[in-house]
Amino acid sequence: MQVYGLVDFGLSDRLRRAFFRILPLILAAGCASASFKNTWRNWGAIPLEMKKKRVVVMALNMPRTPKLGVEAAATDQLRHMGYLASAAYEIRMAPGTVDSARATLQAAGIEVAMVFRATNDERALYPAGGRYEPPDPYQSYWGWGGGWMESPALVLAGEERVFVETLVYSVRSDQLLWSGVAETRTVSNIGSATRDLVRIAVSDMRNADLLR
Repeated sequence: MQVYGLVDFGLSDRLRRAFFRILPLILAAGCASASFKNTWRNWGAIPLEMKKKRVVVMALNMPRTPKLGVEAAATDQLRHMGYLASAAYEIRMAPGTVDSARATLQAAGIEVAMVFRATNDERALYPAGGRYEPPDPYQSYWGWGGGWMESPALVLAGEERVFVETLVYSVRSDQLLWSGVAETRTVSNIGSATRDLVRIAVSDMRNADLLR
């Protein structure tokens, strides 16, 4: 944000002082963005050359409208950043079995999955006294359906405290590479935060040498 010389506007000293009192609030509002409360990295993972891989974006445990919005926003952001991304709805990913999920992803040439999972179960995300760790981080990607099967505990639009877990998997090597958890007031607000979460996740993975 560019701030022009105040003298040019002919402001009085009192107005000038008032302006500088509210300027930090103006700048903060202009730069506000979503962020992760905590992140987790698989330091033993082989770095991923994601620019050369096809990525699928999935949103889980959300009502249909926010789910489609999150998948569309994340996919659009990844494409803007130069990745070959597809939303789950674009490849007709409907709930099914592990075998059908694997066959569908293989047929579409998908090697990476970015999953956005809504939950209100704080205890599952922070099992070790406030330290975040994704549930079963070293479990097989297909052990829980690979983002294919919805949790029976759907997070509804009216709930006032929702955690959004972003998980990046290498489907080919069958491992979780990176995850982070953010918090929002309602599940309906997730869509507006999605682009920021995608950018931060990719940047953090690069800094951790998990992404090339």
